[in-house]
Amino acid sequence: MAVPKYDELLPSIIRCLGDNDIHSLKELTDYCAKEFHLTDEDRAETISSGQNRLHNRVGWAKSYLKKAGLIESPKRAHFCLTDEGRKALQNDPNCVNLKYLSQYESFNEFLGKTNHHETTACVIKMIVLKNKLKMRLKNSMQNLQKI
Repeated sequence: MAVPKYDELLPSIIRCLGDNDIHSLKELTDYCAKEFHLTDEDRAETISSGQNRLHNRVGWAKSYLKKAGLIESPKRAHFCLTDEGRKALQNDPNCVNLKYLSQYESFNEFLGKTNHHETTACVIKMIVLKNKLKMRLKNSMQNLQKI
């Protein structure tokens, strides 16, 4: 399996921190790797800068959750859930995505958007486009299999 995109890691990080303990960035990364059944080869992938791809994506996911106020950092490179994060965990951590984060003004400010409705509309458009592209890819793959 390929290393998940940063937004696909958001629910995993919420679940990892759901034990109400403080976890290091390494622990979050290891948890995500296990949850997505990543191979050693997957875990060794790097991006063009040479940084580990999984570590990079967990870092982005962690930053987005922190900017939305769902997690906090009581000390350097260590994280725990906030009250908002615990609410997300109780409701359904699988629903934590970019659209979910856009309900928080602090997240919108981080993205440089102060209009909540504009941000939500943009995120929804991105999700719809992503789903259309997935469907086209699926159809193309099915057509190729017919050949």
